[in-house]
Amino acid sequence: MITATELLEQRHISGSRDDGHTLALSIEGGGMRGALSAGMSAELEEQGLVGLFDAVYGTSVGALSGAYLVTGQARLNVEFFADVARQGKLFRSRPHLTKGLMDLDWLFDIGVDSMHPLDYEAVLNAAPSLHPLLTKAGWHRAADAQSRYSPDAQMLRSILKGACRLPIAAGLPIGEFRGGFWDAAQHEAWPMRSPLEAGVSRLVILRSTPEELSSRHGGSSFRKALAGAAGVAGGLITGSVGAVRYHAQAEQARQLEQAGLVFQIMPQRQIVSSDERSAEKVIEAIEHGRFVARKALIDPH
Repeated sequence: MITATELLEQRHISGSRDDGHTLALSIEGGGMRGALSAGMSAELEEQGLVGLFDAVYGTSVGALSGAYLVTGQARLNVEFFADVARQGKLFRSRPHLTKGLMDLDWLFDIGVDSMHPLDYEAVLNAAPSLHPLLTKAGWHRAADAQSRYSPDAQMLRSILKGACRLPIAAGLPIGEFRGGFWDAAQHEAWPMRSPLEAGVSRLVILRSTPEELSSRHGGSSFRKALAGAAGVAGGLITGSVGAVRYHAQAEQARQLEQAGLVFQIMPQRQIVSSDERSAEKVIEAIEHGRFVARKALIDPH
């Protein structure tokens, strides 16, 4: 049986995807922790490896990183993370009861549409194809937005924005309970079950959390802030329940990696939290992500 790493290496040598397999890239988000996986993505692009994948899946801001990646703009994506941190406007000084801690309107209206423009039409026509994961109130699992909705450019923007809307963290405005898209991180912190169930043969995962922290993702300051905004419910959603699910997925990923179906690329240390404000630390995280990806894929020895 060919493993995920062997398949990637075989495609790199042959320059062809005509091998009977489907190889997908999975990108974890996690607020500003996504700077780590964004750095990994940029290294993949710089080394000319993106075209070896048949599809790119992303959760939360990992879906946004995937959008930049499939259009050949991963470098723009890392600049986006750094500039968002420099601007200091993504996270409110105090969480708002209904608007949450993160200002997603600013993130997309200014960060994505103005500062570092993303061509949504190009994303829809890109190869590899992009598959953002999202969920809705009442859903009990993540869904592949591309397969479920076949979106146009305008809807894709709504999907990517919704994919970043972590409940409570980014607010719960009236109407979102029934109709809005939400972050799928509580179901799949990084896409794994969804692509494998869709028939993906092998999966390369870009993680934003090191192995030793897999059971307590998100950063304690982030969880405290959300709990302050939403009381007991916020603590449950972002604390113990989320940690248990994240830990369970991390254990499943280890088992799949041992079976050769999955190859995980992880940071060696946690540099930033989900609500990181320091531009210097975000840039350090980006460079660490680049380094880790280079060692894993280009210079493993």
